[in-house]
Amino acid sequence: MAAKSQPNIPKAKSLDGVTNDRTASQGQWGRAWEVDWFSLASVIFLLLFAPFIVYYFIMACDQYSCALTGPVVDIVTGHARLSDIWAKTPP
Repeated sequence: MAAKSQPNIPKAKSLDGVTNDRTASQGQWGRAWEVDWFSLASVIFLLLFAPFIVYYFIMACDQYSCALTGPVVDIVTGHARLSDIWAKTPP
């Protein structure tokens, strides 16, 4: 049974381009190991409300000529209700 050869671990380069004997820390490149609460909350918000955001943009472009504040202004001022906007949803 042949033994598997271990892959060579690249040596870490210093700022002046000379390699030294330290090995690069493995598994940390491109990963956020410490995440703050704002980033976590914003990702969860986007995951939960992404379908509603897409629906809002589609309805704003369909019913309000792409005026993104139009539906909010109509609902706040009482010119439209959510059920009115929902009733005009294209099939």
